[in-house]
Amino acid sequence: MSTEFDREINLRGVIGSGIALAAVALVVSLLMWWLLRGFSSFDEKRDVRLTPIETANPQQPPPEPRLQIAPNDDMKEMQEKENRELTQPAWVDRQQGIVRVPIDLAMEVMISKGLSPVQSASPSKPSPPPEGQR
Repeated sequence: MSTEFDREINLRGVIGSGIALAAVALVVSLLMWWLLRGFSSFDEKRDVRLTPIETANPQQPPPEPRLQIAPNDDMKEMQEKENRELTQPAWVDRQQGIVRVPIDLAMEVMISKGLSPVQSASPSKPSPPPEGQR
């Protein structure tokens, strides 16, 4: 009851390739384990050992005022502040009528008005001196 498709598959070759692939993966894994273990022992030999005095008296935190106690909390707070500034309108200077506009609204306004042609950043050519001053 073998079909034509079954005759085309070399089952012995497929199984042999799978075993060879598993063996190579095992050898590579063992080599990587051995290499990382060697790096670890190399690092331990090169590390500066603490003296008994340093071990008995660990370094104390710096004195007050500490500028940054919780860096992760400070980063979250900074990101929240930036998001508020980018998404919520607010007065920058009420006297001069300067308002901070949400970035999405500002982009819509710029798209609806269109952008003016960009002027060249290079300095303009100086005009030639009058005829009498040469």
